[in-house]
Amino acid sequence: MRSFPVFLALALALFILTGCEDPEARSNALAAKQEADELKGKVTQLQDKLEKVTAKVDTLRESLNQAVADKLDPIAKGLTGLEEKLRGEITKARTENMDEMTKALKVAREDFDSRLNNALTTRVAEDVAKLREEMKTQRQELIGFMDKQLKELYPYAYQPKRLENPGQPEVKN
Repeated sequence: MRSFPVFLALALALFILTGCEDPEARSNALAAKQEADELKGKVTQLQDKLEKVTAKVDTLRESLNQAVADKLDPIAKGLTGLEEKLRGEITKARTENMDEMTKALKVAREDFDSRLNNALTTRVAEDVAKLREEMKTQRQELIGFMDKQLKELYPYAYQPKRLENPGQPEVKN
């Protein structure tokens, strides 16, 4: 491409010099014309080679792009498959974990409820038993107090076993 302006300059010089009568200038002009024709041929050859190289590069680029695309498509499909598989496994693991946690919470809740019921039942039963014992003790104390009072107030009508065998008082002579 750099030789084209040189060629143009030589052709212009040749055109200007052709009207000249000087044989040396004519011979120089003819030599310059021949050299310009040679350079023109070389430029044409270089342009042809450049076009061929450009076409080859374009062909190689297209084939390289196609090869890369051919290699990337299976990789992309494989990655998509792996991604879907991993998502499925993560979802499955998450579901299993949630089920296990639900079961663990259910077991813990049942255990807590059973302990609470046992504690309440045991406590209530113990409290009721204590109340019964207290009532029995207080009843015995009350009976003892009443017997003592009856003995003091009515010594002739006192029957210490009056609750076991109620009946007519005995008459003592």
